[in-house]
Amino acid sequence: MDRGVIHSIVSGAFCGAYLLTSIPIIAPVMTAGRFGPIDPFHSSNSYLEELTQTRHASERILQIVSTLPSSKTIAIALPGNDEQGAFVEEIVAYLCWPRELRWVPVANENVEDELRAIDPETLSAVIFWKVKPPSWMPPGVTWGEGITIVPLVALDAGVKQ
Repeated sequence: MDRGVIHSIVSGAFCGAYLLTSIPIIAPVMTAGRFGPIDPFHSSNSYLEELTQTRHASERILQIVSTLPSSKTIAIALPGNDEQGAFVEEIVAYLCWPRELRWVPVANENVEDELRAIDPETLSAVIFWKVKPPSWMPPGVTWGEGITIVPLVALDAGVKQ
């Protein structure tokens, strides 16, 4: 037999073996209905929904951030050793761009001290992730599990709680 024929037979056998082993794995995913139109915030919403148990979290963050002055920094207070918090900080930084986001790692007992060390005139808002806002701060917008956004400037009336 010709080498080309042997190569074709062996390649075909490998492709057949691949299909036989992968179809049982791929078929349930393809039939689960997870395919469909992708919205502009599909990835960030998927991550945030899993972490905060809130649908359309990206749009909610953008709705609030868009009302804040872009010349001031947004601080995000989160536990310093929380890997999920660090991931949330990265997503929020992506959503807030081009606004500056400052990561403030805190422990629940020192959140007030850490925030008092920041000049409030430089901030437009503080986002709290799994950290309770201090009582001296104005009320914020709380939703999901563990996320509160406290604007330090007036919000437009259209922001949903």
